[in-house]
Amino acid sequence: ATPVFIPKPITENILLFDGLARCGKMLVAPLVSQFPGIEYAQNVSTLNNLPVFWKLGQMDDRTTATFLRMCAGSCAYERAIGRHLNTRESDVYSVYRSLNSEEILARTDAGEGKDVITQHNVEKRISTFITHHHLPLAAPWFHAFPEVRFLVTVRHPIDVCYSWNTRGWGERWGQDSLAFTTVADLDGKPIPWFGMEFHQEYLDLKPLERIIKCVIALYRMYDEALDELDKLRHSQIKFVCFEHVAVDPVTELTQISDWLDTTLHPEMSTAMERERVPRVLSKDERQKKRHEIEAGVEPYLMKQLLDLSEVYETRWHLDPL
Repeated sequence: ATPVFIPKPITENILLFDGLARCGKMLVAPLVSQFPGIEYAQNVSTLNNLPVFWKLGQMDDRTTATFLRMCAGSCAYERAIGRHLNTRESDVYSVYRSLNSEEILARTDAGEGKDVITQHNVEKRISTFITHHHLPLAAPWFHAFPEVRFLVTVRHPIDVCYSWNTRGWGERWGQDSLAFTTVADLDGKPIPWFGMEFHQEYLDLKPLERIIKCVIALYRMYDEALDELDKLRHSQIKFVCFEHVAVDPVTELTQISDWLDTTLHPEMSTAMERERVPRVLSKDERQKKRHEIEAGVEPYLMKQLLDLSEVYETRWHLDPL
């Protein structure tokens, strides 16, 4: 096979709103996207799936990095000129949710070409994308964009498992054509890439038990991925706790803005009100979720989930279950 040529990136400023599915990115991304110099988040299926093809050995390092660079660059350019905007008002990532929506919409009647992207880079604007489970798949991202940053949202494992179950993620992988998610094919049976190391057990488990196994595996993979990075790469990763953002958004958002070398939007209170923060999180509600989960899974799995929950609570200084 002939290797593909890796083009020069049109921008180096890429920020990924990463984390597990249902971890709270839909709170964090719309808020951080409001910061000056930050483009409003885009949810691009192709970018979400490319590293999975790489993980499953279907694409080599060079090809994956090239494809990521071209796709992310194309999306950044199209956002800069106002092409293919998400104007569906009910969507979290609709441009109408941006405090700068008028400026974004005005781009549709403005210039295009190299001058636009040159101005984009002169202003050091940051293009942002939603990703799921990508920190363990970070290698091709770093290959494509050496300066890429990951803002990883984490959430209490009980809440994540409960939400996955509510959304049917114990059986939707590969079965729901509207999921638009690449999965592995094991003798004709679909398995998410993060379930491959226990694939036979995955197939034998009940849907809720699959969810617990997958969530536990992903939390471990995130820790391992972070441990494998050098000091420079560590500076390109920031973890943010969903519970902290929900309860004390100004403090958390200020820390994130400092990391991104920007500030809060002057009208940040408008965005926070729309996202219903600050809010009170009910410990009783989480206990209720715990008991519902406990009633439907084997005790050994529940113990693993509770052990992970205890680690999470300690790490983020949350009240224990």
